[in-house]
Amino acid sequence: MKKFISLIAFTCYFGYSQSNSSCVNIDFENGNMNGWIGETGNCCPISTNPSGIINGRHTVMSGTGTDPFSEGNITVVAPGSTYSARLGNSSVGAESERIRYTLTVDQSNSLFIYKYAVILEDPNHTGPEQPRFQLRVLDLNGALIDPTCGSYTVVAAATIPGFISSGSIRYKDWTTVGLDLSLYFGQTIQLEFSTGDCSQGGHFGYAYVDAACSPLEVGINYCTGSLSAELSAPDGFEYLWSNGSTSQSIFVDDPQDGNTYSCLMTSVTGCQVEISAILEPQDPLADFEILDDCYNTVVFDDVSFIPNNTILDNYQWNFGDGNTYAGFDPVHAYDDPGVYSVSLTIANNSGCISTITKEITVQSPDLPTANQIQEFCDFALISDLQIEGESITFYDSSSGGNILEPTAELQNDQQVYATQTVDGCESNERVFISIIIYQTPAPIAEADQYFCNYVYIEEIEIEGEELKWYYDLTSTQPVNVNTEFVSSQTLYATQTLNNCESLTNIAINIIIEYPPEVESGFTPIELCDQGSGRTVFDLINLKDIAQVSEPNNLITFYSNYSDADLGVNALSDTSPYSFYNQTNRVYLRVEENICYRIYEFETITKVCFPIIPQGFSPNKDSFNDYFNIKQLYDVFYDHELIIFSRWGQEVFRGGNDEKWDGVANRGSNSGSVVPVGTYFYQLQINNGNDDVYSGWVYVNY
Repeated sequence: MKKFISLIAFTCYFGYSQSNSSCVNIDFENGNMNGWIGETGNCCPISTNPSGIINGRHTVMSGTGTDPFSEGNITVVAPGSTYSARLGNSSVGAESERIRYTLTVDQSNSLFIYKYAVILEDPNHTGPEQPRFQLRVLDLNGALIDPTCGSYTVVAAATIPGFISSGSIRYKDWTTVGLDLSLYFGQTIQLEFSTGDCSQGGHFGYAYVDAACSPLEVGINYCTGSLSAELSAPDGFEYLWSNGSTSQSIFVDDPQDGNTYSCLMTSVTGCQVEISAILEPQDPLADFEILDDCYNTVVFDDVSFIPNNTILDNYQWNFGDGNTYAGFDPVHAYDDPGVYSVSLTIANNSGCISTITKEITVQSPDLPTANQIQEFCDFALISDLQIEGESITFYDSSSGGNILEPTAELQNDQQVYATQTVDGCESNERVFISIIIYQTPAPIAEADQYFCNYVYIEEIEIEGEELKWYYDLTSTQPVNVNTEFVSSQTLYATQTLNNCESLTNIAINIIIEYPPEVESGFTPIELCDQGSGRTVFDLINLKDIAQVSEPNNLITFYSNYSDADLGVNALSDTSPYSFYNQTNRVYLRVEENICYRIYEFETITKVCFPIIPQGFSPNKDSFNDYFNIKQLYDVFYDHELIIFSRWGQEVFRGGNDEKWDGVANRGSNSGSVVPVGTYFYQLQINNGNDDVYSGWVYVNY
């Protein structure tokens, strides 16, 4: 059967594409069987029912593996593809599998190309019982559209043309077949692949398949001035060109416009079709202009030269910012203004290409100017923002977002973004404004506050910043902070934060109380002279004398009444405290809730008898390093101290200016530390009464 198609073919490719937008996923390149219908059943003959796609029986294959029964010769994916389908499997049981694809034939898909590789086990049954592979092209009623060219079946046998035998296995490597569908333009057809096991249920048959569709026409690569032209016939046939060549593609040297070339194509089924093409080069000249250079609405105008009788089917724009577009007269939005290298490539359906590249400059107005932080007291609107520019637009986001109307109320911590529009072009960036709305609260204080004697404003307990005081609620003149206030006085205070004075205030009543008279008349306190007229006394003991019960943290001591009354210059180191006069006065101040009480005491210095310890340790650790006889030194200046060993030998003699530190200054050991032990002393006071003290002291180190 022979068919002849005469056409003028202008294509924008150099060879043939193996897929077409009207044959979606016919090649399984989506990695699934979407668009295909799956069926399963029994054999033989092959009889199936709808089952849906069942993995393992209708399986999408990928990767570089080979079929285990093909001696490593058959890849599981057709050469040049990423995915193929396996129909059936190596299981037995007289199973059959089928997949079906439906399409409406038109010029774009009038060539159906399929690839198959077959694995058949040969059990040497009768022909009708053998495993098999089958292709059929059917109409919607399930009838063959062409019994000769629309059907292909191979059945396992001892010898099959094109098959290789390996034991009982017959296999055929990937084979490409083209099928002419041009006689069925406008008709809806079904493409069907089927496999079947042997009917006795003990031997398998399965196949790998792939498919594609494309126009049935000669592909021409020929433009004016070319030294040669390439003509390519569709894939899947045997070829015989009008110049005698039997290859899929031919090259014509020194091509002549108007020459006609034809190709007779024969499919594996023996069906023939003849196609032809006339060489007529058509060359466009790309060019474009800019109608609007605002960066986010750049309008391009295609002014390319297009010869008569030429249709441009490919406009490719490269805007120089990483974005492209296929079409004419685009409007493109750039992210930023600047200089961009823009290219336009146009191609007609004969593959002639023209490209032009221009540098364009796209513009954007400058940003409006504004302080990035704007502060307001209590309340503000969008219209209160301070900004310089034309046709200002405010947004709630740095990009996109919503427009803010002038009457919109501003909120504290709100972020506002603004652009300006000049001559219809809005600035590409937005100036950032951070909003601060200060709503200053009133200061915090107790309403009634009590004070002792008098009070100044700085003594009022209140929490707040930059305080202002007023005599009444309506006054606008603040009170002088140096004013001394009397009882029953009410003041009103506000605070100012961030230059915003609080709208509300707080009222404070100040109440004055007065301290009682000083309590005195206590019996003078006699204290022993510790030397040079110094006496010591733990002042905290004055609490007991005055019968004061308040805790120590409310008690302070002073050396004069004035300081005690003012509460200044309190005595430190009061436990013990040293006096140096024969008669001294000391004052105890006790803090009360509002005021205070003051007690007056008198101390008198007297001479007391020495207090002699029974031991010391002269080991130079700065603790108890000498024979420290209290109330002796610098009290009885003329005393004499003599130390004897327990054998009666004198080891030390000293007076007011020489204290015994355990070192002998008498006898053979003079200048050395005495040994550990008990020593005897004799202390002569020389106070006019010839008082003499004697006893023992233990020396240890």
